[in-house]
Amino acid sequence: DQALTYSEAAALKHELKGPRLLAVSRECLDRIYALAFVWRWTGDEVFAEAAIANLKTVCAFPDWNPSHFLDVAEMTHAVAIGYDWLYEAMDESTRVEIKAGLIRHGLEAGVVAYASDPWWAKSEFNWNQVCNSGLLMGALAIAESDPEYARSFVPKAVASLPVALASYAPDGVWSEGPSYWHYATRYTAYGIAALRSALGTDFGLSDQPGLRETAWFPLLTTGP
Repeated sequence: DQALTYSEAAALKHELKGPRLLAVSRECLDRIYALAFVWRWTGDEVFAEAAIANLKTVCAFPDWNPSHFLDVAEMTHAVAIGYDWLYEAMDESTRVEIKAGLIRHGLEAGVVAYASDPWWAKSEFNWNQVCNSGLLMGALAIAESDPEYARSFVPKAVASLPVALASYAPDGVWSEGPSYWHYATRYTAYGIAALRSALGTDFGLSDQPGLRETAWFPLLTTGP
């Protein structure tokens, strides 16, 4: 039902709410996961075509709002998953178009951000996991053809993420509460899964103290 709804949804627009494009990034992410998954499950080209149309739309945006970098990170995640999962459904010109948008609006924005020593790379909380993992997914999605981005972002993320992952120690508690626990931990999982899938290792990130115990946290802090 969700994928059917998304297949008929109006095109996404570059519309900010206050300083954020984040709602659009998240809508794109939801659409791509649902549409691409159902296409891979069923082979129905309607879903692939709808997903690719969404990817083309956001790659044609003027930017992904790098002034609020969560917006870039989540849109990079969306386009990386779409490029990877829908690769066989795209013709070569579409692949070139989508990859160019991913590089221009996502990865190059990450290069600029990291050159300025961004505060989120030193943060102990959710911005760290979201921004690093979004860039990791984008870089790894195109690492075979454009390895320079993976060479740049993988070591940076592997050095930066433990700053935030240390917040789970010693027992898995997340001090931002259960709602932000979900956001931060979900992106931690995305980043670790991307590294394992593409490189066969997470460089020890999953061994950070408290991370394996943290599934207890939402169970114990979410009341009736």
